[in-house]
Amino acid sequence: MTPSEQIFSRYPPPTGWRYRENHGSGAKRSNYNNGIDDVRDSETYYPCINGNINCNQYRGFNKVRVQVTDTPERPVLTLPPSLTEGTPARITCSVQHTCAHNPPVLQWNKVGFNRTERSEELEGGVRRFVSEIEYIPTYQDDGSPIVCESNYRTGQVLEDTATLDITYPPKNVAVIKLDGEKKIEEGEEVTLQCASDANPPANNYTWYRIKKKEELKEHGEEITVTINWENMRFSCSARNWLGNNDSSIIDLRLFFYAKVAHMGGKREFEEGEVLQLECHFSMSRQWPFQYSWYRNRIPLNNETQRTLRIYDVKESDSGNYSCKVYTSDGNFSSL
Repeated sequence: MTPSEQIFSRYPPPTGWRYRENHGSGAKRSNYNNGIDDVRDSETYYPCINGNINCNQYRGFNKVRVQVTDTPERPVLTLPPSLTEGTPARITCSVQHTCAHNPPVLQWNKVGFNRTERSEELEGGVRRFVSEIEYIPTYQDDGSPIVCESNYRTGQVLEDTATLDITYPPKNVAVIKLDGEKKIEEGEEVTLQCASDANPPANNYTWYRIKKKEELKEHGEEITVTINWENMRFSCSARNWLGNNDSSIIDLRLFFYAKVAHMGGKREFEEGEVLQLECHFSMSRQWPFQYSWYRNRIPLNNETQRTLRIYDVKESDSGNYSCKVYTSDGNFSSL
């Protein structure tokens, strides 16, 4: 075999290179098809004889310039046009590359099932590596990023990111008293809101007064009610086109409070007088309430009636008095 019949690149031939002979009309011709892995720099390649012959004498052969770019291809995420909680969806990540023996590794930041991978051959020596997962949307993932990373043998990591838009029915439905922890008295008006987490937002509401679960006429997100002993417990239901959910019950009696009143209107007393205080509680008097009394937050033993009387008052009786009311529905304090 002549030197011209032993042509290969300037690098030693890697594993897997191929030798092919063509015969025709008495002429003998030999070609090598050679692949070079892990190319990092732009180079000029030319034919060369094997190591037993000086390559310099063949530099006049035709040459090819290989241009190496600094940045490999970024991966591409492909998602369905819509995602709904609980409905499985196929999500694809793909990346183009030219390293047949060392394709990039694709990684996900979300848990997926039935993962598949495949390689597709495109034109001009380009390949596409594809990773596909079955993703089950949850409402907790709504608004969070889904990321696909391509990890290259060179250490480079590129990614594509998309924000998940997941539709779901109302969650965490709750009745909220808009003025917070403010105490209320019987006869006052209170505004309640039916709050929920939903995508799309809830657009229809049903309100209930919990006595015999009476449905109210109001259907807005907020309602205003007048408080009385028979009108204290409420719940609501929030709905969008995907479904509805109910709230727990709010008991407005928890916002009632007891109040200490000075009988006779006096707030200052002389020694030897009678101090009389009454624990007012703005609920129906039909309930058998029990009471306890405090001076400067210290319990007064054996004082369990609605009215506190201290005969022959002394300077040592001075202080801040408060009371607590005990009912079958909870305890209410003036502290």
